[in-house]
Amino acid sequence: MRKVSMRGKSEITVTETIDNFLRKCTARNLSHRTITMYGERLRAFRNFTDDDTMLVS
Repeated sequence: MRKVSMRGKSEITVTETIDNFLRKCTARNLSHRTITMYGERLRAFRNFTDDDTMLVS
């Protein structure tokens, strides 16, 4: 089985990064409560930063 890689884009927004992370958490079968907590805290971080902030991978 081929390993999934998240590389390809050299720049990604904070929102895209959060969405990707939460999808990985779901795929890892983390509890709904854990994913909800992560989502709330990461959205607070996104609000602290500018959503258009580009992260370089």
